[in-house]
Amino acid sequence: MQYQFSKDSLGDRVEREKVFHEKRYVADDPRKVIHGIYRLAQDAKSHYYELLCQNINGKVILELGCGKGDICLMLSEQGATIFGIDISPIAINEAKKRSIEKNLKSDFRIMDAENLDFEDGSFDIIFGAGILHHLNLEKSLKEIKRVL
Repeated sequence: MQYQFSKDSLGDRVEREKVFHEKRYVADDPRKVIHGIYRLAQDAKSHYYELLCQNINGKVILELGCGKGDICLMLSEQGATIFGIDISPIAINEAKKRSIEKNLKSDFRIMDAENLDFEDGSFDIIFGAGILHHLNLEKSLKEIKRVL
């Protein structure tokens, strides 16, 4: 399968994605109108999380596009060592705050999934939900393979 990528520079596209996602963490989120669509997929999402939670005790896990850390914190409570990345500083700050409040060991960082700042072979599991369509797949998959 051949993918066509935008001629925008990586920095321009990543900055647009950052600005887009920052809006979801403010009171006047313009994306509220589409939340009903996400509710329709709730059963599938619940099943996805059940599968994700199987046999994770002691695993080192990275979530791409972790947002405010909901899934990371759930996995941390089940014994996984968790790293979460997101391009939104607002989301990462909230994830860090929630992790501290729950006294969970986790590592949240502002980072884009196309330029992972981790050593080769750092993770047992890497996942993300609703993020791939925001990425340059060639670059992000290369990085995922490298750190997995």
